[in-house]
Amino acid sequence: PSADLDASTEYYVLIDSGAFKDAANNVYTGISSTTALSFTTAAADTTAPTLTSSTPVDNATAVVVGSDIVLTFNENVTAVTGKNLVIYKTSDNSVVATIAADDPQIAIAGGVVTVNPSVDLDASTEYYVLIDSGAFKDAANNVYTGISSTTALSFTTAAAVDTTAPTLTSNVPADNATAVVVGSDIVLTFSETVTAVTGKNVVIHKTSDNSVVATIAADDAQIAGGVVTVNPTADLDPSTEYYVLIDNGAFKDAANNVYTGISSNTALSFTTAATPTDITAGGIFTATTGVDIYEMDYTVTLGRATTVMSAGTATINDFDPTQDILRFDNITTTTASTEAAFLVTPGVVWSENPFDGSTSFFFDPNAAGTAGGVKLTGIQDEALTQIVAQIV
Repeated sequence: PSADLDASTEYYVLIDSGAFKDAANNVYTGISSTTALSFTTAAADTTAPTLTSSTPVDNATAVVVGSDIVLTFNENVTAVTGKNLVIYKTSDNSVVATIAADDPQIAIAGGVVTVNPSVDLDASTEYYVLIDSGAFKDAANNVYTGISSTTALSFTTAAAVDTTAPTLTSNVPADNATAVVVGSDIVLTFSETVTAVTGKNVVIHKTSDNSVVATIAADDAQIAGGVVTVNPTADLDPSTEYYVLIDNGAFKDAANNVYTGISSNTALSFTTAATPTDITAGGIFTATTGVDIYEMDYTVTLGRATTVMSAGTATINDFDPTQDILRFDNITTTTASTEAAFLVTPGVVWSENPFDGSTSFFFDPNAAGTAGGVKLTGIQDEALTQIVAQIV
């Protein structure tokens, strides 16, 4: 028929006698009864399409920034020209993208509408989607009412992917350091927390001949956050220059970005301190600029006795820093008033000046004000075996 029939209406068909004939001119008798061929049309479709699901779902989090927005309707739909889908940033309601319903950025397959914005969204950002009323319609021209609420379809994108490799921000010893104690650890501080990678190494070389002194597996090092402490199993030689190489990928961050390592023999090099000098009873102790290490033997008398430097192999295993006096005789200095710091193993430092021009000085727990006296405090280890004197 040239026009559609009305919905929900009964019709019947009549056909004139002789309206059709065969090849021998025999005619069809037609239909003259109102009940011979009748029918009722279907009810009109007045139901608008509805959104049954979306990807991402409302309030979704960790959405990949390049993800499509997929809208699934309850029936087949088509786009309507002049209508839009708009993506907003929640923080300031700014428009991020306005996409026409019939734009190529929107693909429709039956009742599934896929929106692929031409640019990726920002990481760690909340967005919401609005859709014009009438942007999509069904076959009966019933239109989708759209989305007008800022909370009906919102989502938050995932955090940015970490692609930055950890870097070395400092190290001890520093590059080109001198007078490094032979038993010192090598401490590497990174820009972020790292972990060790099995099969990768830290290698210490002797500069003079490039020989390998120690190969230490990365996962043998002690790691606390971004601080890696390397403790060689044996002390290094005194008065010797070394350099450290680190395999590319020996350490990595939480996102598996790897530290590029050290491949240059000049990037982290240092020179160890000289061999300690033995002092015998009555010997002359002269402090000079820099660091001098002196190994000493002592005899000890408990109580308020004076412990005097002595030859032999006696140690001070019973030394009591709260009772005993440690005295050094025949002390000279290059300058009577030179400031000095004394370090007594395992690491207690005095900033007072024991060199006051006298011929002797002592560590006395109760006589810090006496000429040449420095109060001895804070020692935890009774086995004092060496003193380090450093001119400040």
